[in-house]
Amino acid sequence: MNRTTTTTAAVSQLVAMLQQNVHTVEVQFASNGRSYTYKAHAEMALKEGDHVVVETPSTGLTLVQVVKVHDTVKINAGSDVTYKWILGKVDLAVYSSLIQRENEILAKIEELKERKKQEDALKNLVESLGLSLDELKELVNPTQKAE
Repeated sequence: MNRTTTTTAAVSQLVAMLQQNVHTVEVQFASNGRSYTYKAHAEMALKEGDHVVVETPSTGLTLVQVVKVHDTVKINAGSDVTYKWILGKVDLAVYSSLIQRENEILAKIEELKERKKQEDALKNLVESLGLSLDELKELVNPTQKAE
């Protein structure tokens, strides 16, 4: 890296270490299993297992999982690394409930389609035999005549 980038990165790291209500968070990328450190504001109240959005140079905005929340800023002040901010926490509970509801609706629709198919098949059978539905039911379930 050039000297300007190194100086800017070093100053950025020092500023992060001085800011109140800032700590660092280790996140893991599902795509490659690698972990990286990002800065986070304490008001996010992040904990292990939370899902957050971060920005990366290669993939842009990416969903990752928090694997460790540091109590303080854990930044290597001598490094050329520019630590980025976590953009936001993702509430997967809302997403999961939407998916669950959608799956329940789709299952009900499939049930109704199957019932309609059965009713249509029964109607076709009745018509092809030239019987009423009651006559067909009597044929299938004969009642016993009194003697």
